[in-house]
Amino acid sequence: MGKPTVGLPPEIWIHVLRHLSPADRFSVRASCKYFKHLVDQRTLWRDWSVVLGFQRGAYNSRFWDTLRRRGVAGVVMRGTKAKVWKQLALFLPSLTTVVGIFEETIWVIHSILNCLPKLKHLSLSIVQRLFAFSNISGPKPGPVGGAGSPVLSSLELIHCIDHSLPEDVMRLMPGLKTLAVYYRCSNQETTEGCPSPDRHPLNTWLSDLPQLSTLVIAKGPPVKNYVSSIPATVTNLTLCAVGLSSEDMAAVAVQVPNLLHLHLDPWPSHLGARTAQIPHLFPKLKSLKLRHEHVPERDFLHLHQLQDLGYLEILDSSPQLSKLAGKLQALTDYRLQVTTSPRRRDVFSCHCACQVY
Repeated sequence: MGKPTVGLPPEIWIHVLRHLSPADRFSVRASCKYFKHLVDQRTLWRDWSVVLGFQRGAYNSRFWDTLRRRGVAGVVMRGTKAKVWKQLALFLPSLTTVVGIFEETIWVIHSILNCLPKLKHLSLSIVQRLFAFSNISGPKPGPVGGAGSPVLSSLELIHCIDHSLPEDVMRLMPGLKTLAVYYRCSNQETTEGCPSPDRHPLNTWLSDLPQLSTLVIAKGPPVKNYVSSIPATVTNLTLCAVGLSSEDMAAVAVQVPNLLHLHLDPWPSHLGARTAQIPHLFPKLKSLKLRHEHVPERDFLHLHQLQDLGYLEILDSSPQLSKLAGKLQALTDYRLQVTTSPRRRDVFSCHCACQVY
């Protein structure tokens, strides 16, 4: 078929196709060359991502041409061989988001950034221990990109372990604005083999990120090991940490005086009387996420002193929370929005990284 018998303009067909699921679009695409051309229009695949498994070897040129026509911006990569990355860079050089799942071979971040100069967001799930750059033959890489070149702005490391990446890896990404590190283990487990808190890789990573504005740390070393390296530019902070003490909170407050968004999820899962300290430590907060469990009501109600707080999320639920939320809202003249989580979220038992948000 050249064209369908119903002579509607392409704009009308595209509007109709926009309401179909991806599976239905593929079915329509297979009907004729006309719909194949329409379905591959970029407007139908805006912000669309594709999973590339390479289970049957390399993809052919027609496959890559289709992805390029659709303007695919994000890719989930399950292949780690060098030729796989070369294919990706050759056929989709405009990618802005890459999620990498590494299972077999060594990953070299310098190669990824050089092959994909427009890359903005990189997420890596680390399945096995990765070698440091010092173990890779060839010259040690320097910063990526020249003047005016796009710079990676967001990096996410999942299932991270100590020394998964070299201490100086963040020097390749000096313009990084968001860093999220989800450690595989926590506290004493991550400090074994580390000669001193000052030598912990996370401490060095943070020191090399002068433009960082959002930081997420789940599990990992004690907060005291890296708090002095958190850049003062951070305005959005998530800490899912073991044994968060009053001293830790005070040290964080000194380090990030302009903090606007805070998510605290300590283990054990309560702050107790320390909740009352939050308005004094972080007076500029606009949003806050924390647990209510084991926090006395009088201490929890101290949160009304946060004059700019507009959103509060309570990360657990109980029958009395509705009444407590009402009291807190009344104390703020009902400017505060309070929500509760439908279920208890435990980042220390769930492997899904999104659970900490």
